[in-house]
Amino acid sequence: MAPGPRERLGRGVVFALAGVFLFICADALIKWLSDDYHTLTIVWFSGAFGGLSATALGIRGVGRRALATRRPGAQITRGILILGSMGTAFLALKFLPLADLTAILYSTPLFVAALAVPVLGERLGPRQALALLVGFAGVVLIARPGAEVFHPASLLAVASSFLYAVAMLVTRRMREVETPAATMLYTHATVVAASSLALPWVWITPPWDDALLLVGMGLGNGVAHFCVMQAFRLAPAAVVAPFDYTALVWATLFGLAIWGDFPAPIVWVGVVLVVSSSLYLARIRPARP
Repeated sequence: MAPGPRERLGRGVVFALAGVFLFICADALIKWLSDDYHTLTIVWFSGAFGGLSATALGIRGVGRRALATRRPGAQITRGILILGSMGTAFLALKFLPLADLTAILYSTPLFVAALAVPVLGERLGPRQALALLVGFAGVVLIARPGAEVFHPASLLAVASSFLYAVAMLVTRRMREVETPAATMLYTHATVVAASSLALPWVWITPPWDDALLLVGMGLGNGVAHFCVMQAFRLAPAAVVAPFDYTALVWATLFGLAIWGDFPAPIVWVGVVLVVSSSLYLARIRPARP
């Protein structure tokens, strides 16, 4: 028997919460491992094992035919953008508190909304434009350029958010002809292929315990992607999207427990501005392509 609307909604929320939690667990592992391993090594493990788990879960019930693509060029372009987004975010994690990075990455919906105007020909009214300005003001408060505590890695986090937003616009352009499973497969395959070129120069053979952490990080990222896709398949975006912001709760808890980090008050002000503007914009456009 097919689940009813309320049951589907409940499942969607559970998948959303699980996906967000797994993403933060993976980010915590990345930060933990970044002192000993090159960023591109971590990117390779995330791409290889994340793609393996996400693709395996994505083709369940639909078979390998779901992996066919009619837009290989767009898929490769998306993969390169995701590689750039992953690389800049993972490198930023080495220097920034986990919660600060998570807060800056909340700016992705703002970039999507801003870029959709010139790229997709969408229009923003005065209130939506004001919401964008408020949101980006929040990003500035979180990054704190010019302050004594400013770290250049904050700019890497902003770059990661921008690249991911462009990747989401590419996804939106091809979502009518490409399956999520195919997109996950070709994105991760591009990430692995490109990062493999650098491995001979950056590779350090990990001991078995670190190897397990690296593999677990990659698998967790893949399962997290699958959970988020399932959440948006089962429930409306307007219901699912707000649960993405539980990431800051987990990021703060992990950061405090492991590294003793806690966001400064000005960061929380910035988070309120970014989250508020993103949620407002989500009311008038899809939260995710």
